[in-house]
Amino acid sequence: MHEYVDQVISQGIFIDPRVVYALTPQEINAVLAGVNEREKQLQTVEDMRIGTLCASLWNCKRAKHTDKWFKWTDFFSDGKKPHEQTVEEMKSVAKRIYIVQNTLEAQNGRHS
Repeated sequence: MHEYVDQVISQGIFIDPRVVYALTPQEINAVLAGVNEREKQLQTVEDMRIGTLCASLWNCKRAKHTDKWFKWTDFFSDGKKPHEQTVEEMKSVAKRIYIVQNTLEAQNGRHS
């Protein structure tokens, strides 16, 4: 039990060790579960922010109106359904990134 309490205190969640000693193991687990859930939520928000930025940049550079519109979930998982990319999907994404990069370099070369 002492090692468990030391581990909880070392994580920095509780500032005062007396609080930890006053809690039951179930209460400590509930607090830790809440902290872990909050970290997951913050990571999802960050994924949404960066994914939206990536999708916006990609969507601004679409060449044709028939090109696919991207969403943030095309860059990050929304946690609802795990999707494992096939090799062909990975090649397709790499090819699109290569095309966009070459287009940007060509545009920068013209403006210089």
